[in-house]
Amino acid sequence: MIIFLFLFNSLSFAQDFNLEATDFKVTVGANLYPKSGGVSGEIGKGLYLWGKKTEKNFRYGYLRPYVLAATSFTVNQGEVGIQIFPISFFGLSLSHRTSVRSKEFEGLPCGINNCLSDVKTNSLRFHLVLGYEKLFFLYNTQFAATENLDKTKNFIDENTMLLNAE
Repeated sequence: MIIFLFLFNSLSFAQDFNLEATDFKVTVGANLYPKSGGVSGEIGKGLYLWGKKTEKNFRYGYLRPYVLAATSFTVNQGEVGIQIFPISFFGLSLSHRTSVRSKEFEGLPCGINNCLSDVKTNSLRFHLVLGYEKLFFLYNTQFAATENLDKTKNFIDENTMLLNAE
């Protein structure tokens, strides 16, 4: 049980309730099949747009540019994005991610699929957060346009588990 808790751990830090604080997150994870693990780090900076900056007030807007880096030592990824919240409980994110593969996936037919191709993904995400006292509802949805840089074979995107032919 201790190993399970350690392998699926995420640490996040921010300064108090400060919309203009720099925040960062470190995540460590593991999968049993296929056997793999990884680490990621993200850093962002909140920028206040409008409204009152108090802990109990939800009527404010902000944006947050961020940078993310992740590796499983087979797949290395970098992402840049911006989160825009015109009001604190509803927002959208725009991002660009590049994935670079350094090793073929085990258990996948890499003869007919390009397991080493680099993949670029542009995403649009919508976020909704609702709450009342101790109850919270979180909703996220994402639209992504994925591009394989090597068009000679099908490609596999490990983020979406997408197998695609171009």
